[in-house]
Amino acid sequence: MAIGWFLAFTARTELTAAPLREKLSRVRLEDVMSRSPATTPGWYTVQGFLDTPPQAPFRTFPVVSFEGHPIGVVSLSRLARVPENVRTSTRLEAVCTKPPACFVAAPETPLTDVLGRTTQRPGQDLVLVVDPGILAGVVTPGDLARALELADLGARVGRSAAS
Repeated sequence: MAIGWFLAFTARTELTAAPLREKLSRVRLEDVMSRSPATTPGWYTVQGFLDTPPQAPFRTFPVVSFEGHPIGVVSLSRLARVPENVRTSTRLEAVCTKPPACFVAAPETPLTDVLGRTTQRPGQDLVLVVDPGILAGVVTPGDLARALELADLGARVGRSAAS
C-alpha cells in the first residue's frame, strides 16, 4: 500500500510540475540575475573585510580577483567560523567556497539547469553568472523563488516583471 501511495504521489507531482518546467525552460539566468552585485576582493583578509563592512545589506558575497574574475562565494556564516586569532592573516580567497562547490554559469544558461543542480540556501549560496570570465551578475535563492512563483502564476518571468 505504501509503495502504491508513493507511486501515485510521484505521478501527481510530475504531472503538475511538467507545465511549470516547460515555462521555466525558456527563462535564462540573465532574465533573473541581479546585475552589478556587491563583491569583495579575494586579497582582503577576513579581518579587513570585517573592518570595512560592505555597503550592501547582504549575507553572501561573490569573491573576485584583482582582474574581476570570480573566485568563489563567501558568506558571513563562513567567516564566523574562521578563528579570531587568524583573521588578520587569512585571505577571503582561502576561505571562500569555490567552483564546483559554488555554481558558475553563463548568462544564457536555462534556469532549469540551475534548479536541478544547486541547493540554494538563503544567506549562503549564490549562482555566479559569468560572461566571458567576468562576473556579470548573481542569482540568489530569492531570485529563483521569485521566478518559480511568477511562472506558477503564469506571469512573465524576468526583471521587467513587477517585483
